[in-house]
Amino acid sequence: PRTPTVVTRGEDPVLAGPVLALCAALFAASGCGAAVPPKELVDARASYRRAAEGAASRLAPAQLDTAKQALSRAEGAFGEEPEAPQTRDLAYIADRKAQEAEAAAALLQAQHDKAAAEDAFKDLSQQQLASAREALHSGQQQIERERFARAQAE
Repeated sequence: PRTPTVVTRGEDPVLAGPVLALCAALFAASGCGAAVPPKELVDARASYRRAAEGAASRLAPAQLDTAKQALSRAEGAFGEEPEAPQTRDLAYIADRKAQEAEAAAALLQAQHDKAAAEDAFKDLSQQQLASAREALHSGQQQIERERFARAQAE
């Protein structure tokens, strides 16, 4: 058998192993430990953080605020009843709202990128058209000079 470790403080010996085990058991039994958040709430927090740090904060602030409110409701429900199904439901909704804000921002960014690409295409097309017209005009002038030279030679 194993003998407990003895720690002395002044004159009074204290049995460290059994005392620590008793303290741990009392802490666990007291229910003072923090509740572990459900996966849905962890996911909602991560989705909101990602949306808030991304383009949604600038391109879709209204949707991001809706996601923040939904996350606050989920956090409140978790604070009141961590194990309740409503807590998981509200967290799921908050997660989807954050994803919706990200999607709205991505859509707006894509629309902006599309408009910029169309503008760049129009500019390039105008440049190419102007260059082709200039080449055509130059070619026509060359043909006219050659005709004139031929007419002069005959």
